[in-house]
Amino acid sequence: MTLSDDNTKAILLDIHQDISDYADNAISIIFDGNQGSLTYPPNVNLTAEEIIALKTIVPSDNLKSALNKILADNSAAVMFNLLNNIDGTTDPKNNSDNWTGVKLVDLDPNDDEDSEFFLHDEFYSTYWDWYKN
Repeated sequence: MTLSDDNTKAILLDIHQDISDYADNAISIIFDGNQGSLTYPPNVNLTAEEIIALKTIVPSDNLKSALNKILADNSAAVMFNLLNNIDGTTDPKNNSDNWTGVKLVDLDPNDDEDSEFFLHDEFYSTYWDWYKN
């Protein structure tokens, strides 16, 4: 089974929406003082000195627009690299010696089997494994 056109479009459109939404959220963190919404790196918040430094930025529509574009581009580059890994057009930079490739496929709607493994559950916990390298 492969990934259907409908599911391909749905997930890619969702990625584009998230890139836009999260760039907007980052702008809010910078200019509106919403530092409590940071989740990455795990268990690391902005220091008091970093918050003070952010407050020294003089906001303008042009600065917000430029930063939004930079943040969105950064997110898009990460997603594009992930999709290249999934497509098999590149290998992961870490632990690639054991890389066998992965595949996105449509779930069988008649299959009631629930997975016990979710990548999103592993994402934040593997940060420290990466950081040690």
